[in-house]
Amino acid sequence: MADPQALTIRFSAESDASRLEELQRGSWLPRVTPAGPYRPRSFFDHHRPEEVLVAVSDAVPIGYLVVRRASQMASRAHVASIEGLGVAAAARRRGVAGALLQAAERVAAERGFTRLTLHVLSCNVAALALYARHGFETEGVLRGEFQLPVGPGGAMASVDDILLAKRVA
Repeated sequence: MADPQALTIRFSAESDASRLEELQRGSWLPRVTPAGPYRPRSFFDHHRPEEVLVAVSDAVPIGYLVVRRASQMASRAHVASIEGLGVAAAARRRGVAGALLQAAERVAAERGFTRLTLHVLSCNVAALALYARHGFETEGVLRGEFQLPVGPGGAMASVDDILLAKRVA
């Protein structure tokens, strides 16, 4: 699954809602998701279709990335933010997330943004490596921002919230 040559990236449609909810639920892991246990909800209750990029393989959505304006403040109108990224378990480590990140950069640039930001937990080593490979740099660390079950035996431990960013052209 997920041959990068056969991968298509497109904007989402309302008809993608149930599959996007499934992908979101599948990527919701307590050790890397500070919001706590997954609570079912309609995907488009919090995202607009034009903010969601979908990776499609063999006509099936296998990943998504949410990219939107970071704030409604005029002074931050140049900043886009990645607000969610999920890839089907069977398609992970096959270039899907990277393809979505590249598409997000193109979309951000086309929409006039010059900066792309995101937050990631310090315990999410795989995501940190992915973002570093795509040129994101650490710009801030909120030390101990979350208490998550990542310690020995699932014990609660302090986890940093890391702000990453990059310039887009």
